[in-house]
Amino acid sequence: MIHPLERPAGTRRSRAYFPELESLRGLAILLVFLYHADGILLSGAATAPTTGVAPSLPVALVRAGHTGVSLFFVLSGFLLSLPFLAAMAGEPRVAIGNFYRRRALRILPLYWLVVVAATLLNTLATGSSAPLVAGAAALVFLNTLIDFGPALWPYSIAWWSLATEVQFYLLLPLLGVFGSSPPRRRLGLLLLLFGVLAYAAYLSGHLRAASIGGQMRLNGSVVGRAPLFAAGIAAAALYRSRGEAMRAWLARRPLLARGGADLALAACFIGLAMLLRWTLSLAPGGADSRPAWRLAEALCWSGVILALLLAPLRARAVLVNPVFDRLGRWSYSIFLLHVPLLVVAIFAGRAYVPGALTAWTPGSAAVLAAVALVIVAASALTYRFIERPFLVRKARLAG
Repeated sequence: MIHPLERPAGTRRSRAYFPELESLRGLAILLVFLYHADGILLSGAATAPTTGVAPSLPVALVRAGHTGVSLFFVLSGFLLSLPFLAAMAGEPRVAIGNFYRRRALRILPLYWLVVVAATLLNTLATGSSAPLVAGAAALVFLNTLIDFGPALWPYSIAWWSLATEVQFYLLLPLLGVFGSSPPRRRLGLLLLLFGVLAYAAYLSGHLRAASIGGQMRLNGSVVGRAPLFAAGIAAAALYRSRGEAMRAWLARRPLLARGGADLALAACFIGLAMLLRWTLSLAPGGADSRPAWRLAEALCWSGVILALLLAPLRARAVLVNPVFDRLGRWSYSIFLLHVPLLVVAIFAGRAYVPGALTAWTPGSAAVLAAVALVIVAASALTYRFIERPFLVRKARLAG
């Protein structure tokens, strides 16, 4: 049964809760699921239909559904920066130790369980020690710094983004450098300038890895995804400083209240879909050779966040509803479980019916819908019995 929107476990009563952003997590995990389902299903096709092809806009949102991970990064930038921005404005400072304890309670219990299970299963299946080494590295998020190949395939396909999140966690407290005193402001501006110059060097190709694999890891690191986190922080700063005034101003505009705000939100999604379609039209790897496009992607997603929080939307329930809310609540479990379950289901289906599950047909769509229900049910259980107890402890920690 789907219940009305409510504050989930792990959020403190003393902090603002945004049901709009919980639902956006649901949208993000839906995009990620469709992206991987499409990719794994078509991996058995004779030809690759996505190579250098510009698909329709809805298909672009699926075949470039890795943008769901980008949305997760923008949401992290927005939500996690709010206490630091409040401290910059004179509110009590953030207890860094508790910040890291809260992050650990949020991501480590289920992640470590999945890594250990994947390591043991692949070690037993291969009889090799490679999964043990790769698993040990993954436990401390070194899997994106060292290439371990397919030692933990298929479980580890999505783990790179968690390592990127952890890199962001390590950098985020630097916001505390920005303060009210002139020396702290100067130091903060110096750090900001260093970050901008480092990203400019990355965009220009002066900051790059020596190997193709190393460059792929750099593209997926906090350096390559910096605009997404930065856009989330910038949106949070705007929301904190001008949010109430902007909400009131937008509400007084009759054109926006009568559907103009909904058109603006739709324009964000259409612009994003057009951008993603362009990336798919490039040769394989072409989008990564032009990483500046992520600046536009970051602006689209931050625009969606601010529109949901501030604009007088008539069709708000399309994105903010109990279904997306539940998917958002279970999104971490879904994220960690969906790839191996998809791989097992699709490969088992191919072995049982040769030639099946290699293209989108009514039959394959029905199979994947059934697999999706299994994944959601399993994720609801892991959330209830693994995630939630630690989230309750997380909520008890002081800020």
